[in-house]
Amino acid sequence: MPSLVAEIGYAIESHLKHIGMIKPEPMTDRQKQFLAEKRREFEAHHGESESNAFPEKAVLCTKCSTKAMVLMDGCMTCLNCGESKCG
Repeated sequence: MPSLVAEIGYAIESHLKHIGMIKPEPMTDRQKQFLAEKRREFEAHHGESESNAFPEKAVLCTKCSTKAMVLMDGCMTCLNCGESKCG
């Protein structure tokens, strides 16, 4: 996070989404396309090609609770929702 204030804001927003006061925004077509490209890139680099499953080495994403978080370009990125530790 860029600052403590941003971290606090993110925590409050996450909580409000979790309890249902804020509805999560659906992914745009551009975001879906970007994730599909990143997934193809990851599979080509690691030799995995199961179309419906996420890579075996993936870890649990804290945002969408899917085991789809992989290390790409030096950054943990979720292949399901696009969450990234690098922003």
